[in-house]
Amino acid sequence: MEGNENEEKKEEKEEAKPMEVEETKADEAEKEETKAEEAEKEEKEEEEEKEEEEEPEVDLMSIDVFGVEDVFDIGGKPAKGIFAEFQFEDWATMSLRAELSMLVHAFKKDIKDPERTGIHEDNIAFYYQKYFRKALSPQFFGLKGLKEVIALVSDTVAISDKKILHTCLPDTLEALNVYVLLTEEARRDRMRRIDLGEEGAKIQMQTGLSGGMQTSPGVAALLQAQREKQAAAAAAGTVAKPATIPATTGVRPAVPTGVRPVMTPVAARPVGSFGPGAGGWRPVAPQPWAARPQMTPTWGAARPGFAGLAGGSIRPAWRG
Repeated sequence: MEGNENEEKKEEKEEAKPMEVEETKADEAEKEETKAEEAEKEEKEEEEEKEEEEEPEVDLMSIDVFGVEDVFDIGGKPAKGIFAEFQFEDWATMSLRAELSMLVHAFKKDIKDPERTGIHEDNIAFYYQKYFRKALSPQFFGLKGLKEVIALVSDTVAISDKKILHTCLPDTLEALNVYVLLTEEARRDRMRRIDLGEEGAKIQMQTGLSGGMQTSPGVAALLQAQREKQAAAAAAGTVAKPATIPATTGVRPAVPTGVRPVMTPVAARPVGSFGPGAGGWRPVAPQPWAARPQMTPTWGAARPGFAGLAGGSIRPAWRG
């Protein structure tokens, strides 16, 4: 019996060995597959990186502005927009183009008068304020008059021979990209003229703002000088005195803030004190619906009757 048991155990051990060998082979095959997949991923990532490095940068000046379909993507990695080189003056003139063009179309729809075909040049600032709730300031663009502002965006709006503001854009646009494209074309033309040394090509924007209002150049220069003094004083270890802004600049002085004084309480007046100068409660006035005293009739002498009645009649005399 013992010999049979030993033989069975040997057979079980022999059967278990090939199973363990098969399991280890499967694990090794899986590891090899994962290594191959990781190697393929690494190769793909390397190829993508090479493609990105080999892709040349997009030359913005070589692109046809009005041939761009998507203003947010003109190529390159990361994607570059057609407005990639816009400065503050470009965004401001783009807004001005859109606002003046929409102003012309909105005025025609609101007026509906065949005799008034557009806005007269003398009323442009008025209607701009009325529609957009902000002033059209030529000084903001570094210009002197409204005609110069209109000439700044002459590719969108202009003043006719009859001194009427009109636009070359239709009232229905499929997309508003045209304002971006017009601004980019104007920016390129302005940069070419600046490179040629043309005076007046650069837009002298007044970017110094204080509380949403435009600050005069004199104040901006004064504040800049004060900042430079403070920086120099900080470097030298001294304290610079604050600059005094002249009153003609229109900037309001800062309002001093602090703790308000405590108000002393006023004593209450006595209730029920009356008399001249006494501010007490008034006595209760008799109400009109109060009970009236009962009237007791007393019969007196005969009173003459009413006119038209024969003879006299006796009427009681009422006493209170």
